[in-house]
Amino acid sequence: HPELVTLADLIDTAVERVPGAADLAAVTVPASLPPVILDPEHTSRVLSNLLANAVKYGEESPIRVMAKAEGALLVIRVIDHGPGLPAAAAAEAFDAFTQINRMEVDAYGGIGLGLSISQGLVAAMGGRLLHEPTEGGGATFSIELPYKPYTGPGAAR
Repeated sequence: HPELVTLADLIDTAVERVPGAADLAAVTVPASLPPVILDPEHTSRVLSNLLANAVKYGEESPIRVMAKAEGALLVIRVIDHGPGLPAAAAAEAFDAFTQINRMEVDAYGGIGLGLSISQGLVAAMGGRLLHEPTEGGGATFSIELPYKPYTGPGAAR
């Protein structure tokens, strides 16, 4: 259900929803980014999942959430500086019921559906959910969505 949203507000709300995220996350959204048309419920669910993972597995490292328009795409990145995903696990990270089999991660529980569901939600919105290692260590997850800036009445020109 696409709606007109202010991305900074959407991200701030997701950060506030995830226990521990407000203490670790810094949000950067350019003031020049106009309101956008996207599905706020699905986008918020994906952001909340990525933030929860960064809090859980990031070993209390700072989390950066950055959003910007890159050509025809709206890109939202959740970046942590924890241990990251081992290369072998990264290839399967989006598969349903997949968890990294490390002792420090096993202690958190879960059933391994978060990234799989998030990837499905992003795909339903016409986008992609990607992972790459964070430079210097950690994990970066990028939500890429078709960029639909609001151009209706009252929009900045």
